[in-house]
Amino acid sequence: MGAFYEAVVAAVGKEPKLCANWVMGDFSAFLNRDGLELVGSKVSAAALAGLIARIADNTISNAIGKKVFEALWNGQTPGTRLLGLRVLSAEGQPITGLQAILRNVLRAVDYLPLCPIPGSETLMPVLPLYMFGLVACSMNHR
Repeated sequence: MGAFYEAVVAAVGKEPKLCANWVMGDFSAFLNRDGLELVGSKVSAAALAGLIARIADNTISNAIGKKVFEALWNGQTPGTRLLGLRVLSAEGQPITGLQAILRNVLRAVDYLPLCPIPGSETLMPVLPLYMFGLVACSMNHR
């Protein structure tokens, strides 16, 4: 565990206390929860260091960092884990942490058909645009 911690601190370049809190706190808790050894970790030292660096420079908060870490760990966000759901890729494999994050960020696009056209005098939603998504889905070979 010491070498892992040192690798995280070296990659972050600062904030040894924050790195120690993450390695000994959340990272260790997830290892214990899943019954894994350090070599079976689902998050590399570099990935954890990238997350800690974003927390250290205030790009994201520590609370958001915990949600991102959970998504990185097993490709599940807290909501899908709570409901016992599993999102799979087109190949039938669990999605990666990055795919889980992108999936949730891009979810906002689903609500675009209900948004009014900027500058229009009416607040009529743009429901006809929703048809483009349906056409794209129907043209997909999967």
